[in-house]
Amino acid sequence: MISKLGKFLTKIFGNKNEREAKKIMPIVLEINSIYEELHTLSDVQLRSKTDEFKKQINDTTKEYNDEIDRLKEELCSNEDVDREAYYDAIADLEEAER
Repeated sequence: MISKLGKFLTKIFGNKNEREAKKIMPIVLEINSIYEELHTLSDVQLRSKTDEFKKQINDTTKEYNDEIDRLKEELCSNEDVDREAYYDAIADLEEAER
């Protein structure tokens, strides 16, 4: 009885691999689309795209880097601080940046 129920549910919902494949399929399609776009670029155009990507990453992480720099400066200029708390805050920001 359980075997028939299991087979029935598998037909309706698919097996674990099929469900996982269905979850990632939109990502795969997006990657393939980007690949097709980048695949047609010349070396010069690809280098330009690389520069665009680096700028986009720097713009995205600028806020985190500024906060890390501010905390480091504050830590160095103030001797009466709980250094461990600052180290934890800096580590948290650096982890968030990744």
